[in-house]
Amino acid sequence: MHYYPFHIGDYRKDTSRLNFIEHGIYRLLIDEYYLTEHPLISDKTRLMRSCGVRTKEEIDAFEFIIDEFFVLTDDGYLHYGCEKVLKKIYGKSESARNSAKIGWEKRRANALKSDANALESDANALKSDAFSMLPITHNPIPKDIEADASSNKGNQVADIQSLYNQICKDLPKCQNLNDTRKKRLLAQSKKTIFVKGTEYKCNDLDFWEKYFYLINSIDWLNGRTEKKFNIDFDYVIRESNIIRFCESAQ
Repeated sequence: MHYYPFHIGDYRKDTSRLNFIEHGIYRLLIDEYYLTEHPLISDKTRLMRSCGVRTKEEIDAFEFIIDEFFVLTDDGYLHYGCEKVLKKIYGKSESARNSAKIGWEKRRANALKSDANALESDANALKSDAFSMLPITHNPIPKDIEADASSNKGNQVADIQSLYNQICKDLPKCQNLNDTRKKRLLAQSKKTIFVKGTEYKCNDLDFWEKYFYLINSIDWLNGRTEKKFNIDFDYVIRESNIIRFCESAQ
């Protein structure tokens, strides 16, 4: 795709500590992500070359950005924010396609009642309209349209991992999703937690995003106080701790 929304406030909030070189490298990597509509290649040498990274200072900045804002997966370096935007665009594309199809079918039925010649002209025009309603991308049909339920669950687990790594920056990163973690997250995603009369649906990524921001805001959890705690991903996603920290926020 050749266009994407850019929210200045959100960007500044996440990157206020970056220097001039780090800003440039980060924006180039995001542009590459949206241009290919895919996680960045895992070959750092090729990535640095595509961004024009040459000097030692630029290489150090690149290493910091790739470790700070991206997560290495089997598909390459994943960026949760970019993935979220792409999924929204894919969803709008499919909605536009379906709306155009319904409209075309209604007008086709009406045309059949009046004039067979007009039907052919209308059909061609409407088919053209259907395609023009879609955003211009290399692959306008969402990649997950044909995915089965198990694949969607796997993607959600990976999204939760990515959210944690990006938001809880002061806690140890979750580098691997072993079977125990996957089972725990899948079990959690089926639950609805009630805390003081408030309902939290754990199958909603928005819940996990807000929850991880809550965790990140608690100084003692993140080692920002004199007394240190050994907090990690497994501790944070435990159901009893989710309820505990949600209660403390109310």
